Amino acid sequence: MAMTISKQVYQVAITVAVISAAVMALTIGISQAAQVVINPDALDDLGAPKLTVETLAVYGGSVSLLDRIATLGAFVWILGPVGLGAISANGQPTVVRNVIRYAPAVLGLIGLVAFGTEVGDILSGDYDYAAATQEMAAYHTMLAASVAAAVASFFRN
Repeated sequence: MAMTISKQVYQVAITVAVISAAVMALTIGISQAAQVVINPDALDDLGAPKLTVETLAVYGGSVSLLDRIATLGAFVWILGPVGLGAISANGQPTVVRNVIRYAPAVLGLIGLVAFGTEVGDILSGDYDYAAATQEMAAYHTMLAASVAAAVASFFRN
């Protein structure tokens, strides 16, 4: 049975999202990415922020709630069934199944709402990758791929 164009777009988009999420998380560091999700305002024992200046720069200088959700989504992409397969929807509580199932739609919505300009530039080919840091470009690419996956998922059988 032939794969439909929407299924192909979805598969390519989630692959790009997984790779971009991995590049972002590995470049800023897994512990920094986890800190963004867990508590971006946390301080170390000396009272200094746990997030580095470089990590904060990826998020425009401060971490918003949408940044935290999108970074959690990056972990879902990386660890989920389309990434490393470390977590799956099967046998999980309903909330975990729903997070995995609706990750493309949620991240796509965040991409459109909070990063519409960047996502639009990437999808139209106008994004200036040379002007962005590697981490920021990977973050924006993950969100753009999530938008494409979300749109394609609405047309899948």
